[in-house]
Amino acid sequence: MQCTFIGCGRAVAAKGLCLPHYKQRRNGRELSPIGSRHGGFEPRPAEERFWEKVNKDNYDGCPWIWVGAITSRGHGNFALVAKRGQSKYIAAHRFMYQLTRGPVADGLDIDHICHNEAARRGTCDGGETCLHRRCVYPEHLVAKSRRENLLASPLTLPSRMVSGEIVLPYYGKTKG
Repeated sequence: MQCTFIGCGRAVAAKGLCLPHYKQRRNGRELSPIGSRHGGFEPRPAEERFWEKVNKDNYDGCPWIWVGAITSRGHGNFALVAKRGQSKYIAAHRFMYQLTRGPVADGLDIDHICHNEAARRGTCDGGETCLHRRCVYPEHLVAKSRRENLLASPLTLPSRMVSGEIVLPYYGKTKG
């Protein structure tokens, strides 16, 4: 016999339920699907899980902020496959770009134009705590080459060097 919980399929252990479901009932909990490394219920669709982690309160011009996991560099981090031991992660803003505009061409970064504008206004200092790195609003995401992305923000070293704000000394050998 199989467990009477809909969709379970495990062998009955007691009172018409498999052992995990029997333990749920015995402990007074509501019966729910049992996850397993060897099968179990199917994970929810990625898009559904993604939207649960988006806050649509406006922050410094960013209508949608990622409130899920973040990387050590401050960008949103989203698990494409939510199965124990099989997760593949993608930057949340990159997932949103692909969701709304399609695949990102090889070699391109996704730039947060809201960050660049806030940095120019002086309302953002950048770095890992910058909430613009968590922005997932589609209109603020633009595919650019790494060089274009770095030069677009007034806070990056390459941008500051091109603008003349920083001049590095030359320590190499001269011809002679």
